[in-house]
Amino acid sequence: MPRNNATEPLKCRLAKLQMRNGTDQGFEFAYWKLSYRRKFIRTLWMSPLILFPLLLPADHSLMGVPREGLLWILASVTLAQACYTYVKWRKEERRMES
Repeated sequence: MPRNNATEPLKCRLAKLQMRNGTDQGFEFAYWKLSYRRKFIRTLWMSPLILFPLLLPADHSLMGVPREGLLWILASVTLAQACYTYVKWRKEERRMES
């Protein structure tokens, strides 16, 4: 079957929207159904929540972890998640280009 060059760019664009990992357009409530690009964006968007421990009283601890410790734990996990999803997003993007 001969290739139709007029529809090939459309197929490429559709392939990019339907990334292997998940949805890359429209609304998606479930985090695990998102593409790595959208997971990265959501991680950055939610990162201000790590400031939650600063709202706690100075002498307050959560499950025995002091406020400052909780802040460091949340910041470390958020940073690690952002780095991981960014690397996976770029790797997936390179795979889609080739």
